[in-house]
Amino acid sequence: CRLAIAARKSGTVTITSLEDGTLTKSLEFGSRDLVGLSVLHDNRILSCDDIGNVKIANMECDSIMTSWKVGDSIRGFSCNLEQFACGGKEQDLKLWDISNQSIIFQGKNVPVDKLSMRKPICINTISMHNDNRNLIATGTAYHEIRLYDTRRGRRPVNDVQVSDNAITAMTMGSSGQSYNIFAADAAGILQQYDLRKNLSVVGRYRGPTASIRSIHVHANNGLM
Repeated sequence: CRLAIAARKSGTVTITSLEDGTLTKSLEFGSRDLVGLSVLHDNRILSCDDIGNVKIANMECDSIMTSWKVGDSIRGFSCNLEQFACGGKEQDLKLWDISNQSIIFQGKNVPVDKLSMRKPICINTISMHNDNRNLIATGTAYHEIRLYDTRRGRRPVNDVQVSDNAITAMTMGSSGQSYNIFAADAAGILQQYDLRKNLSVVGRYRGPTASIRSIHVHANNGLM
């Protein structure tokens, strides 16, 4: 049975059958807004809310198995089966190991500018590379894409202002698109950036006219 799992603003996670559209289950993850959701092995669901509460629940028995705190004011979240990355308002990038609930990597802000002014941190969206687990990208409320390589220190290896608006959604390509980042902003501008060319724009997708909240690129058939 194919299922669609969705996080609701109320903190509820719903599980719906794609065969007939019926609601098969509803899980309560608290009363806060959920900013991250992922399905793990063994019918487990991992969620993260806007104040940094991470919870893992079992879909079969409807119970919270474990929970811990990862920060405050969380806005960006990305997860694979073993790790997740998160960040937010004055919450720099952190990479967590799910099995032992420990921090694997913690980002560090870029150096101060020529006027000795500190750059504020506000991560809106995060994408973990599908083929290279050392690469993580963040999109910020201050119009930047920051690229981290966990093998090359805590600061981003690339920090580029790519828009006049807040970056609201982002994903890294896979397979033949593994060197690309697809990012959208609060004005609905969706563009493609090349990791090999200092995040230069190599494509723009016309059509959206409002803020984009999520992007997904199919691994094989060239669809987004």
